[in-house]
Amino acid sequence: AAFVETVKSVAANITAARAQLAPIANASHPATCATQTNQDAIAPLRAAGYENGLAVADAGACCAACNGEARCVAWVFETDGSNMCFLLSDVGGVRTSDKSILGTPTRFTRQQYALDVVESALF
Repeated sequence: AAFVETVKSVAANITAARAQLAPIANASHPATCATQTNQDAIAPLRAAGYENGLAVADAGACCAACNGEARCVAWVFETDGSNMCFLLSDVGGVRTSDKSILGTPTRFTRQQYALDVVESALF
């Protein structure tokens, strides 16, 4: 009897998870990044195709650009008014700079998000 109740409980949790997953089946989790204000990269290697940087609206857009580029391991957003974003494929170190924000991407795929939803429904 206990086994049957456990199976029923798991089945109910799976049904609940499916209901939660339906709205996100074709959606992606928002891009997020860890950021360090007043920091810049030392000896950065700019990601191929982005050697000249990107003009973006803000640091959030720079974060999203890095999250969308598989080769990007970090980014620098210039706060000097130029709004330039540099996607980096390698960073030699970090230094203080009062005109930039250094960020690292947190890639959170649809599959990871779906697994988190299922896990929270089951456990």
